[in-house]
Amino acid sequence: MDGLKSVRSTYLYSQINKNEVLDKNIRALLTKGVALKAEDVTTQINTITSFYKGVLKTNVLEAFEKGIVEARCFPKGITAEYKIPNTFPFILVPAGNDIKAVAIVDNYVSHDKAIDKINIDTQKFYTLLETAYVARALQKDPSILRMGQVLSSSAGIWAHMFTRLLNKKLALNIDKKAFEKVLYLAAKFYLLNLLGLKATEVTNNYAAKLCKNVERITLQRIDQEFLAHWVSEKRENDSKNPYDNIATFIQCLSTMGVLISTGLHDITVRDYLKDFIGMYGNAALLALEHPSYFIFNIFSAVNGAFLNNQYAFKDIIARTGMDVYGQICLRAKGR
Repeated sequence: MDGLKSVRSTYLYSQINKNEVLDKNIRALLTKGVALKAEDVTTQINTITSFYKGVLKTNVLEAFEKGIVEARCFPKGITAEYKIPNTFPFILVPAGNDIKAVAIVDNYVSHDKAIDKINIDTQKFYTLLETAYVARALQKDPSILRMGQVLSSSAGIWAHMFTRLLNKKLALNIDKKAFEKVLYLAAKFYLLNLLGLKATEVTNNYAAKLCKNVERITLQRIDQEFLAHWVSEKRENDSKNPYDNIATFIQCLSTMGVLISTGLHDITVRDYLKDFIGMYGNAALLALEHPSYFIFNIFSAVNGAFLNNQYAFKDIIARTGMDVYGQICLRAKGR
């Protein structure tokens, strides 16, 4: 099975990277930015070493000390010229035959008047390092996400994350069947687009686990109608697959929405993304199209790092998020 897709291939990256400004700023971070050393963050590392009990703590700190995971920020004085949105908590870059994970801490550091003195909240610092470490592990071994309970649970979290916003606008859960039909399609988007699984009966079965009130034959009809509506409504040069990216998915859901719930046909990509940021925070945006950034948001909420809208995500992930966090940490350890 193929590896995880590049974040650069997503629809959302193309939108954020208008005029290639983001590319330019990332290059500047890698060439002009400062990679923090252990001596720059001794207080934070001492706190983590003494009081943190996470499964990955030792591995993350060792990776940081070896430079496998870096924490980078722009030097004082040039941040006005170069800025990377907090949508990108980390990036992965080639390092010979390996991969280096770069945690982008620039949005969370402050520079003291004392020379070379940097302040950063310890919980945010550790979570940024830990999620960069995990992103590297997922890129090297995507099966961490594609197996068993992690696959099923993460699909459920993503589907509820996506659908929560529509439910708030349209009160979908008044009709449990309508709510579950959207959950089903959302889970399929996660499995097919983010995880890169094939469209098989097994994939459908994973998505169908979210549906307690909808018969399997109805879900099969929803699948057929979803694809049929996209083909019939698509314009020339449009994608042939509604699961290609988050924009095509939302557009298709809107096109056939009247068959699920009145009001869905009024949903637009622009409005959905705007409202999504309003609900979950700008740092959550890439969770819609890339698994590593989705996992980042789960980890941030579990760690209480407040790198996104903590309360909205906590409500979504509940106990399941803790389980996903623990299982991914165990599978990513030492990679």
